Amino acid sequence: MSPAPRAQKPRRRIGNVQERSFPAMPLPKEEHFPSPAPMTNEERALVVWASRAPLEARQAFADLQKRNEEPVSIQPIQMQPLQSDGTQ
Repeated sequence: MSPAPRAQKPRRRIGNVQERSFPAMPLPKEEHFPSPAPMTNEERALVVWASRAPLEARQAFADLQKRNEEPVSIQPIQMQPLQSDGTQ
């Protein structure tokens, strides 16, 4: 059995390499960055709801803001040891 062929290393070309230079072109700039995207269906529904029930919307957003300021509590994970004999 013959040995597997060895992968050849890519050869580097040594010599005079002529660099091409291109004039610097300014990149297009938007008036607003990031450019505005159309509203999603959910965003449209929120706008309609807030315009129809402004008091309820204010109360809902105030409640959300209160919840965001509360510390997050994560319950510890409880895991049972694995059985290696196939029983559970």
